[in-house]
Amino acid sequence: AKGTSMLEEDDLKFATVAQKVKIEAANIASGKYKVKKYEEAADYFYKTAIVNSVLYKTKDTADFYNACIAATKSKNQEKIIEYNKKMIDAGIPMAYNYQAIANVYMAKSDTSGAQETLKKGRSIYPDDLALITDETNIYLAKGQQQEALNNLKLSSEKDPKNAFYYLMIGITYDNLANPKDKSTGKDLTKPANFDELFKNAETNYLKA
Repeated sequence: AKGTSMLEEDDLKFATVAQKVKIEAANIASGKYKVKKYEEAADYFYKTAIVNSVLYKTKDTADFYNACIAATKSKNQEKIIEYNKKMIDAGIPMAYNYQAIANVYMAKSDTSGAQETLKKGRSIYPDDLALITDETNIYLAKGQQQEALNNLKLSSEKDPKNAFYYLMIGITYDNLANPKDKSTGKDLTKPANFDELFKNAETNYLKA
């Protein structure tokens, strides 16, 4: 009985210390964030997440996410990639993680890296509008009209009252109906299904 009592007492002491560590770690992270020391805040939010994960054997989604947000605010591209990847590797990914990493790749003019990241994100969150929109923008920039059109149709299904999607669908159909040479801007031969494409463009312009 005495041994059991001592064990319970030690458990209580450990729980008290653990709670103090958790609170102090969170306070340091929040304090850094409040004074806009975002890089340090990102580091401490991550440390807090790890402490909580070890002490309570649970994945601290909130502090992982806070680390990602602080990293984004720091505008440190390496930290943005680092902490968003850590959250993904921890098995608690969010659509935001993939979008944040893709944005860094785009800022570095690494379109392939951004596209691959968005593809991975959409394999987990196929209906996330933010990921779909970013992927669509890349398709449009690369002149991949049909891929962009597929995404825009999906976006309009998810958000049917958004006029912007119908406008972009109309423009894309218009571009398909009236192709131009990328280097010279001169008109190319009209496609065999011109009438269908033009009608679809008109229909979506009117919806918009």
